[in-house]
Amino acid sequence: MTTHHGAAPDSNLRSRIAGAVSNSVPHPGHTEAPSMKRSIILVSLLALAAVAAIGATTADRAKTWEFRGDYVEACSCDLFCSCYFHGNPSDGHACKFDNAVTMEKGSHYGALDLAGAKFWMSGDLGADFKNGNATWGHLTWDPSVTAPQRDAIKKMLGKVYPVKWGEMTESESGIEFTRTAKMVSAKTADGSAHVELTFIPASKPGNHVVLANQQYWGSSGNEGFVLAFSKHGYKGVDENHSYDFQDNRNGFTIKVRAHGAVTE
Repeated sequence: MTTHHGAAPDSNLRSRIAGAVSNSVPHPGHTEAPSMKRSIILVSLLALAAVAAIGATTADRAKTWEFRGDYVEACSCDLFCSCYFHGNPSDGHACKFDNAVTMEKGSHYGALDLAGAKFWMSGDLGADFKNGNATWGHLTWDPSVTAPQRDAIKKMLGKVYPVKWGEMTESESGIEFTRTAKMVSAKTADGSAHVELTFIPASKPGNHVVLANQQYWGSSGNEGFVLAFSKHGYKGVDENHSYDFQDNRNGFTIKVRAHGAVTE
């Protein structure tokens, strides 16, 4: 992940600070308290430098976006999703998915803060998504996500998932999460979507099996796929946009990072 820092004070500013501190040292016989005077001047100048640095940081942030998504994800493939290794779903023609996502602290689009925004992605990637074409998708927004936040997240999702959707629809519903040491679940308040993950225990007690060093779509980094068996489903407008899997399909949790420049 790239962390954007404010620009350091320039050499002229550092020279002025050094000169001011030097000039504040009293001549022999001077009666003022020199240490206090130097401290006041130094603190004042450092405060000015900090303000300049904060201004540079704000300007940099306005030109960039940062996507930090905490995912609860499931799909119709067998564990682990074969799409990541040879580009085809387990059954050869469909990868039907449910992704419940919470945007973490540090997520933003320009000056717009996105931390805490929740959304749900359902759909079918189809069999041709490795060539950039996905069948259909649906976005469910938690009501707390504002219209500007939704627009910003959709722009970033286009970078994280660089595919062309045959159709994409949207709706609104509350999104709830439940987490324990052994499982995590999520559901929409309107009952349209659900996912339950049961983590796979590692050989070391208290740990889960994690797949590392595997890229997640168009992201710039992640903290590993925490593997789980899933049960998940979505109720769409018709049977072609609905599914329900209760027989331990692919699942994982993952924290995904992506970043870029604001182009508009």
